Amino acid sequence: MVLNETSLSPEPEMVEDILALFHCFSSRLYRRSKYKTQVKEDPDLPQPRAKSSLA
Repeated sequence: MVLNETSLSPEPEMVEDILALFHCFSSRLYRRSKYKTQVKEDPDLPQPRAKSSLA
């Protein structure tokens, strides 16, 4: 069953698809930043190593 059964030409259909992908990934980034401090302060997770300079 298709909810929006509208016939679009290829260009508007591609634009809608790109906007849907953009919305999906921006939502993921928002959710990820929401828990950034919780992940950073979690003692059960390994802490990232300091970057060493190879000079």
